Amino acid sequence: VGQASGSVNGAWKASDWVPSLIRSSIYLKCLPDSNKTVSWMPADLVAASIPEMRNASPPVLHLASPIPVAWRTLFTPISEILGLPLVPYHTWLDSLEHSDIVEHRDRIKTDKLLPDNPALLLLDFFRSAAR
Repeated sequence: VGQASGSVNGAWKASDWVPSLIRSSIYLKCLPDSNKTVSWMPADLVAASIPEMRNASPPVLHLASPIPVAWRTLFTPISEILGLPLVPYHTWLDSLEHSDIVEHRDRIKTDKLLPDNPALLLLDFFRSAAR
């Protein structure tokens, strides 16, 4: 999973997928596990590299961290700190989808749920990541 992440100080925009995943995981009482690696680069480092590469050839560049990290390396400590079990990604996704189905019976409940379960807004993204 390659992405421009939060800044070098570790801060992510609260509506980005990782903070949303963590906040929803607290609501769902489990964190997703994965065998994938992540190749995140702080957004400020990505932005700083653009002027250097603007005239580079080829005209399309894919920036990625030179040191990919296993998903578990990042999420095991989060799991321990939050006291949440790591579960297979599909199990976590099923829980997220079920929370959406249950809460859509009442739109007011869904609107109230989003601050605690913001990954619902990114459900299609999380579904595509399962493929």
